Amino acid sequence: KSERVPVEYYQLDSWWYYEGANKGVSNWTARPDIFPDGMEYVHQKLGRPLMLHNRFWARTNVYMKDFHFHVGVEESIPVDAGFFPHLLKEAASWGVVTYEQDWLVDQYKNMLVTQNNVVVARDWLLDMSSGASINKMTIQMCMPLPLMLLMSTEMHAVTQTRVSDDYLHGKYTPNQWNIGTTSLLAWAL
Repeated sequence: KSERVPVEYYQLDSWWYYEGANKGVSNWTARPDIFPDGMEYVHQKLGRPLMLHNRFWARTNVYMKDFHFHVGVEESIPVDAGFFPHLLKEAASWGVVTYEQDWLVDQYKNMLVTQNNVVVARDWLLDMSSGASINKMTIQMCMPLPLMLLMSTEMHAVTQTRVSDDYLHGKYTPNQWNIGTTSLLAWAL
C-alpha cells in the first residue's frame, strides 16, 4: 500500500478446495475449515476479482452424479459439454474472473482415454473454454503440453499460460526457470 502498487485481483492456489484420492479435486468449493463463510464472502471482503486454481479431477467427485466423466486409474476427466458452464457459473457468483487450470500435463498423460481417443482431449479443452466464455471468464493454462498450447488458439477464453514449473520455497527445484523453449512457443501464440 505504501508503495502504491495496485492490487487488481487475488489469486488463490490449491489449498482452499476439497481433495480426494491422489490429491485430485473431489469438490471445487471452499472448504469450511478454511473459508467458513464461502468464497463469495472472501470476494466481498477483498473487494477485488478472484483467480482460482484447479487441478486434475479425482476418480470420484461430487460432479459425477450429474455429469459424465471418463475414469482412469487415479484421475478422471469431464466429458460432458454441460460440466464447465455449470462449474464456472457457480464460480462467477463468487467473483471469479480467471479460471486457472493447472496440472494439464498430468491430466493428459495419466488418462488413457486422452491418448487413445482423438477427440476426448480436444473436446475437454474446448468445453472448458466454452464454459469460461459463457460466464465471461478467462483461463490460465498451467503445465500444458505443446499440443495444448497449440489447442489454445481455438480456445478463445485462454489469455495466458504459465511457462515455468511450480515454485517450491525452500526446496531445490532445478527446472524452475528452465523456460526458454516454452516461453518462445507461448510468445509465438
